Amino acid sequence: MSPAGVFLRSIVALLLGVMAFLALGYAFVAMGVRDTLRSPEPLLNALKKHDAYNRVYDEGIVSEQFEGALRGLVGGFSIEPETEAWLLKEILPPSELKTASEEDVTSVIAFLNNETDTFEVSIDLSPAIPRIKPAVFSLLDERIDRAQPITVTGEEDLLRSVEALVRNIAAGTFPETVPALDRYPPNWVINAFVQSTELLPDEEARQTAKANLARDALSIVNALESGDTNTALKLAARAVADPVIEESIDKLREDLDDSGRYSAVDKIAESVGSRHETLERFRFARTVLRLLVGAFSIVATIVFVAAVAGIAGVFYPYPKQMARWPGITLVVCGVIFIVVGLSISSFVGVWESLWCPFVEVPSCNLTIDVAGELLHDAANGMTLWSIAVTAVGIFAIFAARFLPAEHLRGAKLPTAASGPSND
Repeated sequence: MSPAGVFLRSIVALLLGVMAFLALGYAFVAMGVRDTLRSPEPLLNALKKHDAYNRVYDEGIVSEQFEGALRGLVGGFSIEPETEAWLLKEILPPSELKTASEEDVTSVIAFLNNETDTFEVSIDLSPAIPRIKPAVFSLLDERIDRAQPITVTGEEDLLRSVEALVRNIAAGTFPETVPALDRYPPNWVINAFVQSTELLPDEEARQTAKANLARDALSIVNALESGDTNTALKLAARAVADPVIEESIDKLREDLDDSGRYSAVDKIAESVGSRHETLERFRFARTVLRLLVGAFSIVATIVFVAAVAGIAGVFYPYPKQMARWPGITLVVCGVIFIVVGLSISSFVGVWESLWCPFVEVPSCNLTIDVAGELLHDAANGMTLWSIAVTAVGIFAIFAARFLPAEHLRGAKLPTAASGPSND
């Protein structure tokens, strides 16, 4: 084989090797995605393993997903993240969130696999609505217990202090200070709260609060007369907060469908234009995804096989080279992807510390954990296939040792003077 022929064959073989490497890499990625989306179990197992149904509260994912509906879920009150997580767990327990998530994951995977043409991601909030008021009342009681008592002098001073409390409740904030009621007649306290209802946002809320105060007046008086001023204050505050919470629940119901479900698809449709258009976009995305992990991956596999076969053809008619260089290509590709697969499997846990500080996403830690688990499984699959590719390559290299180095029978051996034969 002439030096020019050797150089030319080497360049062509190198280009075909690069093509084989890229095609094999694409096939491995598509295979990993396809295996992950074949059934809901991989994702559901990853969510369960990383305690997702509890962490979604603490890492702010629930509040992030519900957005505008969140204020209704917490009774219209503004709450710090730690307390918000606790309150949401009381109203929407992890067990219900788990059931809804499993249904949604199963539905989405079925949609992606063309088993259904209906795409829906939703959660039934109808069981949660009756829990909102008791949970918020409980938190209001706890904040009143923690609030700093303020000593007031005279009926006017008492009225201003009660008005400040009612103003906070009407604005959806919990009180940091409360009036000390132990020095005043019960009728002063009742009257102060009744007059303060005028600070509520609308007439219906004012009338409801007054009716609540009238209903609970005897209990408030008994608590004051027995010296239990905190209980009296809690009863009066609940009476005033009741219409505020009801109004926020009514607004929440506006985000739900007739069966009480909150639909993420409907919320997306509000920004896209219509539900039909939103579903059409999801169907288009599904088609593209199925092409990328289906037909294109088959094409990539064919390209990989053709490239390896092409390398063998480049060295025709020399049997030893025809086996050795495809074998070397397979070993190089296989070893590289074994290293990549093992690296992904080993360093998934490190990604969180490297990636999360640079993104402003409350759910970053959990997202990385779940995605890392899926990637870990995909990497294990890629490693096994890479080992198989490497084994085939080693076998080809070993077999080349037993093949003749000279040209095949019937082919003219090229010389340095004549160059490669055109036969």
